[in-house]
Amino acid sequence: MTRIIKNISGAYGITHQLDYEFGYDPLINNKYAVDILKQTVSDLKKIQKLEILKPVMSSEGFSYYLSKFRGCLWWIGAKPNKPYPLHSPYFDINEDVLPRGVEMMVKITIKWEI
Repeated sequence: MTRIIKNISGAYGITHQLDYEFGYDPLINNKYAVDILKQTVSDLKKIQKLEILKPVMSSEGFSYYLSKFRGCLWWIGAKPNKPYPLHSPYFDINEDVLPRGVEMMVKITIKWEI
C-alpha cells in the first residue's frame, strides 16, 4: 500500500502521508457454534425461521471475543417496525422476543460441549 501511494504521489509531484488504523478482527462464526444454534432453532417450535446471512464486510466488537472463544453472532429479531438503525438513540427494541432469546441461550448452554 505504501509503495502504491508513494508511486502515485511521485507521478503527480505531490507529497503524501498514510495513516492507517487497525480495527476489529473479522467476525468469523465458529462452525460448531453455528451447528448448535441450528439444532436449537429446529428443536424450538416457537422460532419461525432461521435465516443464514451471506458474509458481509462489516466490523463488530464481538469479533474480538470470537477470536478467543468458540461462538457465533446471531440476532433474535428484536428490530421494531420503525426505520431506525440498531445503534440509533431512537431504536425501540421489540421486547416481545426477549423471552425467546433467553430460552435460546439456555438451550444452547445445555447442548454445548466444552
